Amino acid sequence: MTGRGEIAERVSGLDRGADHYLVKPVRLEVLGATVDALLRRNGGTPEPRRWALDEEGWRLVPPGRAAVPLNARDFTILKSLMQVRGSPVLRLELIASLGENPLEFDQRRLDKEMSRLRQKVHAETGLELPVQTVHGIGYVFTAEAVLKL
Repeated sequence: MTGRGEIAERVSGLDRGADHYLVKPVRLEVLGATVDALLRRNGGTPEPRRWALDEEGWRLVPPGRAAVPLNARDFTILKSLMQVRGSPVLRLELIASLGENPLEFDQRRLDKEMSRLRQKVHAETGLELPVQTVHGIGYVFTAEAVLKL
């Protein structure tokens, strides 16, 4: 890993025997994938890149990171998204899962809650929460996930 990112320097590093050449700043996901590739090449087994939702401890466990404690609303939102991983969950369904009346609930509050949750996960783990906004529809959890309910 280096701060020298010019093409000539990258080529030189690889020519001298480097398996990989990472230029700072390196995203943690890229570093993790690089380590996994090296493990596979050397006969090791990389750690699964699954996100886990632990109901008993009310926490989100990102791959290779410490658990993030959740409040009831965060847990409910993530559970709704992770149960159908890869498929969008309608905004109205998420609002209803929170015990709110979708017709009276200001949907911007849901956006604010999602933004706060993303910031919380990033601040505690350095990882981006793998939840994408589906414009006009809702949200989708995009990573591998396991529910420990």
